[in-house]
Amino acid sequence: MSNIDKQALLVSKAKASVFTMEYISQFEASDIDSDDVDLRFEVDGVETGTTVSIVDECGHAAQIITALLDELEHYKSREERVTKLVLDNSTSWDVLYEKLAAAERR
Repeated sequence: MSNIDKQALLVSKAKASVFTMEYISQFEASDIDSDDVDLRFEVDGVETGTTVSIVDECGHAAQIITALLDELEHYKSREERVTKLVLDNSTSWDVLYEKLAAAERR
């Protein structure tokens, strides 16, 4: 699986987790009497639903958040490396221009 596919899958999982967690958060605490919550919703005019474990959903959400943070750290690190290369290259160009200017003055 390519990195783009992995990222798309991660984003898809994150959106699904957000949907589920937002749905669960709408329940009154007094309406939740066990770990399982019955989620009912409409898709394309058809009522559907599922029963989910709050503990399992929190576990999935934690895994997804961790994966997103890992991706963010990877890209932040990559950006820092590229920025350093650009700055190093820029310094090198400045040195080359100075040498060229000095050579032209002779």
